[in-house]
Amino acid sequence: MSIQLELDGPIARITLARPEALNAFTYQAYGELADAVIQANAAPRVSVIVIKGTGRAFSTGGDLKQINDAFLANDRQRIAEVTQLFATNSLRAFTSLESSPKTIVGAINGTCEAGGVGLLLCTDLSVAVRSAVFRVPEGLVGLADPFIPARLPARVGIAAAKRLLLTAERIDADSALEMGLVNEVCEAEDFDRRVEELVADLLEISPATRHLYKRVVNVAQLPFDADIMLRGNMGADAQEGVAAFAARKKPDWPSARSS
Repeated sequence: MSIQLELDGPIARITLARPEALNAFTYQAYGELADAVIQANAAPRVSVIVIKGTGRAFSTGGDLKQINDAFLANDRQRIAEVTQLFATNSLRAFTSLESSPKTIVGAINGTCEAGGVGLLLCTDLSVAVRSAVFRVPEGLVGLADPFIPARLPARVGIAAAKRLLLTAERIDADSALEMGLVNEVCEAEDFDRRVEELVADLLEISPATRHLYKRVVNVAQLPFDADIMLRGNMGADAQEGVAAFAARKKPDWPSARSS
């Protein structure tokens, strides 16, 4: 299992457990995440869900090896199938988080990139270790993410969102805090304690009130458009970008040659 769920009284702890792959999500793992959130939602005693990675990363997003394997097969039907599975399962995972009646805490224990940032944006509150770094690198490999552009501008402002989306700039935890991407940054030795203190603070507040406040805040969110992933990730730039990433070379974008 890539996703582990532990029910601990009023707390559900979801652990991203692929440290050898920097907790990258296969399409199966996105499905497992959705299942874990739905299971936690159904637990009547659970009031707070904490999501944390293992190893040195929170998550680096979608598993590019799984995507590249589909391209290498040179099978258009398989590429469409894998892209559809990523779109469907990631949409299900992120929607389950935002619609959850529980309060979601992101414990950002390390590198947070691509779909990891998307996951962070679907949490309600977050604590990041100071050594964490953040990046939206999909454009470097010609892929398109439908979730981050729909949530990032409201969190950090349009100017900062465009900077992160269009340049794939890597930022540190203090910069993420300054722009409002995370709620708190702390040293590694204080990280677990601060996460637990935040959870304890949440548990002092009425669960019903937290749920209603979350509903009111989230009602203004833009809908996710999973078709963006389908259009972008089946294009020639995606095939070139992912192959170049696997070969550790610079991509030669087909869309630049045709423009």
